[in-house]
Amino acid sequence: MVISNDSLIFDPSLADKVNSFNTCPKSKIVLKPPPVGFLKLNVDGAVSKNGLGCGVDGILRNNNGECLLSFSEQIGQGPPILAELQAMKIGLLIFLKSRWCYNHRLILESDSKIAVEWVLDVTLCSSLFVCVVHEIADLIHMNCIVVRHIARGGNVEADTLAKREIG
Repeated sequence: MVISNDSLIFDPSLADKVNSFNTCPKSKIVLKPPPVGFLKLNVDGAVSKNGLGCGVDGILRNNNGECLLSFSEQIGQGPPILAELQAMKIGLLIFLKSRWCYNHRLILESDSKIAVEWVLDVTLCSSLFVCVVHEIADLIHMNCIVVRHIARGGNVEADTLAKREIG
């Protein structure tokens, strides 16, 4: 059923008669475990709808897909990009203090394309966040960490934890 915009403006209840707006099948994102010798850390940051709370979290997995550790915490207030950057920083620091950092390399994944681009090329960073981006970039370079952008659909667990942390 096709409904014109003018009809919907006049009578919004017409939209209730449509079975589905999306007729395309949703693609299923398959999470790939890291290769042998690597661990994968998926991180995410979230900001509450009122902007008064930020939460960060992460999940560290081995090449069998098993969760080795996870973290989740509130970090106060700030814009979404700061929450994403803090999730990266906190996740890296937790990994580097763990027993796994001595015999595994790390793949860090985030669904924030901007945060990933900034830590891979600090010259792209906004001057407001340059200090935290430099800290993350230094940790990445000193420890030979691989950083990747991942689609939001592939970061569902981390996203769910972060949103739960902000209530």
